[in-house]
Amino acid sequence: VLARLGSLYYRAEALGKAREAFESLVSLDRAGAEDYAKLGNIYLKSAEEAKALQCWRKSLELKPANEILAENIRSLEARGRVIE
Repeated sequence: VLARLGSLYYRAEALGKAREAFESLVSLDRAGAEDYAKLGNIYLKSAEEAKALQCWRKSLELKPANEILAENIRSLEARGRVIE
């Protein structure tokens, strides 16, 4: 239910509510690769690059074949501004 709710909020660009839903999934250890990827996108839009990277890396760990996400990670790391 939280994943679906988070996705609905995400598509509606209600990022604060989407963030809450996805963070709840993570805290309950119920988040999947797509959930981590979306939460990472939300963090990036909020200028929280280190958190975005953490989520994207977890997403890639769960679904290693996601080449687009792998490229996003490389691109963000190449900026050199990320503090972890």
